[in-house]
Amino acid sequence: MTIIAIFLYGFITLITLIGVTNIFNTITTNIYLRKRELAMLRSIGMTEQGFNKMLNFECLFYGLKALLYAIPVSLLINYLMYINFIKVMPIPFTIPYIPILISVIGVFSIVFITMIYAGSKVKKDNILETIKRENI
Repeated sequence: MTIIAIFLYGFITLITLIGVTNIFNTITTNIYLRKRELAMLRSIGMTEQGFNKMLNFECLFYGLKALLYAIPVSLLINYLMYINFIKVMPIPFTIPYIPILISVIGVFSIVFITMIYAGSKVKKDNILETIKRENI
């Protein structure tokens, strides 16, 4: 049982790290490709507070969209597993509120940390040089 648990938790950790890396890469690339647009907004007078608010709303929308798809799919998979387990052992179906809450907090924290990182990279760039530069 110990060996199975080690392999199971190792696999879960590996899949989680791959997912976090994909989220980080996607959001960072998205912000990088929009550097010119963001520099133009800053050049016409967007304040630092407005820029941060815009990034926070994007962060919120990314997290909500991910959770809008993930939570119903996970509940469906949970129910399908329940249907298979009830044949072996009669147990009541319960919705796992605590794991869902942990997932929601994890998604928003990962997306928020990634947005902070990508936003800090954009803020450091010179506005005029960014507008002149072409995206590759």
